[in-house]
Parts: sequence; structure tokens; C-alpha cells
Amino acid sequence: MNLARPNAFPGVAARTARFSGTCCALLNGLSALSLAEAINSATQKSPNFLAFVLLAWASRHLSHLLTSRVLIRVGNHEKNRARQKLFTFLSATQRPRGLVGDLLNDTDRIGQVASVQAAYAGLRLAPLFFIVVFLSGGWLSALIAATLVVLSVPFYIKAGRLAEKYGEEYEVTLADFELRQLQVLQAGQELRGLGAGAFAADEISALSEREHLSALKAVGAALQSSLVTEFLSGVGIGLVAMVCGFALLGARTTLLRALVAIFFTNELFASVRRFGSEFHQSQEAEKAILTFRAVQQSE
Repeated sequence: MNLARPNAFPGVAARTARFSGTCCALLNGLSALSLAEAINSATQKSPNFLAFVLLAWASRHLSHLLTSRVLIRVGNHEKNRARQKLFTFLSATQRPRGLVGDLLNDTDRIGQVASVQAAYAGLRLAPLFFIVVFLSGGWLSALIAATLVVLSVPFYIKAGRLAEKYGEEYEVTLADFELRQLQVLQAGQELRGLGAGAFAADEISALSEREHLSALKAVGAALQSSLVTEFLSGVGIGLVAMVCGFALLGARTTLLRALVAIFFTNELFASVRRFGSEFHQSQEAEKAILTFRAVQQSE
């Protein structure tokens, strides 16, 4: 199973999330188009200015509602189902070992499937935004957008692998830290009797510092992907705006077409940013799904 495929995860919740993600992407595109029309109408002192502004606001607001309410509800529903399976598994008289620790962490990760599927569904509309950029901004604008999107893929892969590596190291160090804390608490009386309390405290302090440094590495690696995306998207939008600005100065295009090209370039990179932010969660959600499938087979 690979959650990078939009149809990899079956079920009503995943289908609902994919539908919501597609609707959000379309609404964002409608908002960008309406905003371009509003600015163009304002320059021409057209009475349709207010109508386009309201349409842009309504589209963006509806997209936000779908993201903040529908996806959250779907994710909470899947999380509650996972918790019910967890309680059933823990109450069983016979169960395979080695799954409890994963289940305790994976119950929350199951709820991430909805946002992951929505992000991938929205990414499928990126070619549509690219076509709009090509038709409105010309071949040079489309080439700039496509080149920078393609260039971001290797950086995503590198940052994703690095973040996964540091994330696994952090989980190991955190588990060692928590286990050693429990061992010291259980052997507290014996350590005081032997006069080794200070030594145990220093060991816990060292493990805590190790866990802190590991967490900083994991966060820094995760931020690399966001940094690369923000830089490339900023450069892409700026270059497209520059190309459209020179075209306006040369009277080779209209203000509306230039604005549409710029705004849809922004939406194109926004879909890539959402994909990047959900990529790491997709790996964790995939592991959680495999774990719960193993639980179902053991029941």
C-alpha cells in the first residue's frame, strides 16, 4: 500500500476526504479567478467589482470550512474507530505481543489519513492550474512554473528521507529516556541506599539532553522541506509576475490575463506546499494502517 496514490486507501472516510480536497482546490481556483476579475473591474471602475470580491471571499471561506470542519470530523471519526479497535484488542485474553506500543501511538495517526488524502486529491488538479497559467500567461510563464515545480521534487525527496531518519532516531531516544526514567523510579530506594542517586540523576539528565537534541534535529529536517518550497514558490511567483509585467508594458497581454497567471501560479505552488506538508504524515499514517490491519487479522 502506498498513500502517495490518491486511491490507495479505501473506505467512505478516504473518499469523503478526496472529494473535499478536490472541492477545496476548485474553490481556491474560483477564488483566484474572482479576485483577478475584481482587480480588473476596479481598474475599469466597473460596478461588478463588489460582486467579484464577494465571490472570491465566499469561495475562499467555503474552502476553509471544508478543510476545518469536514476533514476534522472525518479524521476524528477514523480516530474514534481506531480507539474502539484498540480497546477491543487490549481486552482480549489472547493477543500477539509487540503491537500494543504501536497501537497507542497509531490511534492518533489514523486520523491523519483524511488530510493526507485531501492533499493528494488537490494535487491532482495541479495540471489544470498549469494549463490556466499557460493560456493566460504564455509559454514562458508556464515554463517557469513547471521548471520550479520539477526542481522542488528532488529537494522534497531528500528532505523527506532526512526527516524520516531523524524522526526514527527521535522515537528511539524518547523511548530510551522514558524507559530509563521508569527504571530509576522503580529502583529509587535501592539507589538511595547505595548512594547512587546523583549518578542516576546525571544519567537521566544526559538522556534528556540527548532526546532534546534529537528532537531539534527532527524539527530542523522537517523545516527544510518547507523552506525549499517557500523559496521556490516565492521565486516562481516573482518571475511569473515579472514576465507578465513586461508583457503588460509591451501591450502583449491584458491586466486580467496577467493577474490570472500570477494568482494561479500561486495556487499551483500552494497545492505543492500542501503536498509537502502532508508527505511525512502519509508515511506515519501508512504504518498505522498496516498495524491496525495486523490487529484485525489477529482478532
